[in-house]
Amino acid sequence: TLQLNNAQRGTYPAVRRNLARWLDCSTLDEPDVRMFKARLATELDSTDVFRWRNDESTIAASISNAPVEWEDHQAWFAAALASDKRWIFIVFRTESESQKVGMCRFDVASGGTSAEVSINLNPDYRGQRLARAVLTTAIEAFRRATSPTVRLTATIRRANLASEKVFRYAGFTTTSSDHEFARYSDGSG
Repeated sequence: TLQLNNAQRGTYPAVRRNLARWLDCSTLDEPDVRMFKARLATELDSTDVFRWRNDESTIAASISNAPVEWEDHQAWFAAALASDKRWIFIVFRTESESQKVGMCRFDVASGGTSAEVSINLNPDYRGQRLARAVLTTAIEAFRRATSPTVRLTATIRRANLASEKVFRYAGFTTTSSDHEFARYSDGSG
């Protein structure tokens, strides 16, 4: 049976942590990554990626704080799909590929020893604690498709605390920072 001490009684987060240990789960807050799959993006994803990119929250968190024009996006997306240095994975719920939760882009550096990772969630799924599962699922797919030893890096706007937390959870550590951006690495490679 689940037993709580006096400090835990009536403290919902403590109850959840204790229950998670009792159930042998890492957390009750995060969805099981087995609920998600990743596939390479196709031309059919262009409109969704464009819509997600131009969402107000995305613009505020992006390195470039400006909306993207449709024509510019189309050219960029076509070039990205044709490139062997840029991998875009669409992450979706296992039960339905039409339930696109988000995307991760991996920009492979020359030499192929490292890749810069970025993540963007479908605005319809934000606030549901899915970013960790999206990032983890996409990283696993990228590593299966390329190499398990590619060092992954990320550049995150300092004001984007949610992304910093998600990348730290995925094993990334801060390598440098300034007043505007923090740079992370997963230590592989």
